[in-house]
Amino acid sequence: MIGDSKWLYILAMGYLESRKYPWSLHHILGVIDQSVFNRLQRSGWLRQLNDREYAIWHDRLLGWAMAVALFEHLCNDEISVETAVSRIRTFLLDAESAKIRGGRSIPEDFFYLCLSWPHHNEMTILEVVKELGDSLRANGVINKLEVYATKASYPTIWDAMNGSQGSSASQGDFRN
Repeated sequence: MIGDSKWLYILAMGYLESRKYPWSLHHILGVIDQSVFNRLQRSGWLRQLNDREYAIWHDRLLGWAMAVALFEHLCNDEISVETAVSRIRTFLLDAESAKIRGGRSIPEDFFYLCLSWPHHNEMTILEVVKELGDSLRANGVINKLEVYATKASYPTIWDAMNGSQGSSASQGDFRN
């Protein structure tokens, strides 16, 4: 059984792919069943905007949901490294795409997940970081994530993001 948060991420991934948002009830019920919809609405995650449209209650949480969806799709081999790089690069470099609801936070959230959430695809994540390294540094994502580096579960990924060789994180003292 898929938990309600997974359904929310599936809806968010659909937005990431189609750019159609807020969602109509017809669209939502084409993705999730009525009972999940009712729970998401009762819990406050989905709110009704008008007669026809529903949205995640805050754009920042929509961005988080899209980042989680992108991360999980990549880690589960549901999208390629190239697709992940392309989507993240769009949010880093394309001013119009960054204006998409929740879009500005996607790169930072995605790489926070790479540094801290359990996954089994460190090499895949490293490929994404290698492709986006300069863009991450140029757009300040590295600076925003530095606070997480000392607690990073994956110091090799942080080193690749930061462009460092042999930092304290990779030497094992990252969990003080």
